[in-house]
Amino acid sequence: MSSTSIEVVADKKLDPFHNPTYPQRVHILERPQLEQALRSCEERILPVRQKLNALGNHPERPTFERLYHQLLGARDQVAESVRRLPLETGGLYHEDKDRFEQALAAFDRVLKRWVKVVGSRRLHVVGDDPGASLKGCVANRRRRIDNLG
Repeated sequence: MSSTSIEVVADKKLDPFHNPTYPQRVHILERPQLEQALRSCEERILPVRQKLNALGNHPERPTFERLYHQLLGARDQVAESVRRLPLETGGLYHEDKDRFEQALAAFDRVLKRWVKVVGSRRLHVVGDDPGASLKGCVANRRRRIDNLG
């Protein structure tokens, strides 16, 4: 053994429970931020689920269910990335970080599509009076006819 190799070994702290060839987990501290991103996705899904449950048998329910399930799929991709990211190192970390960002972007795109589709339609939910707007139109028409005569 040369004197330089002895110096290198002496400089490193030897941990009997750590394999020196196994890479250290340096991204463990990112876990709270990643879990917060997942909680944010969960919180944004709750109103979507409530709206879907309140729809009853709306004629466009299949469209809304498809978007809801796409949201769940994107949320699952985020959850898988959150689970894996803190444990990865090197190239695998960067690959999973990219997957995490893509999953968040997909979740946001589907949520925007949900808002656009739901916002563009007058939805009658269970408990609403579906004839209320029709009754209002009939009453307005009668008033206009009465004002003419």
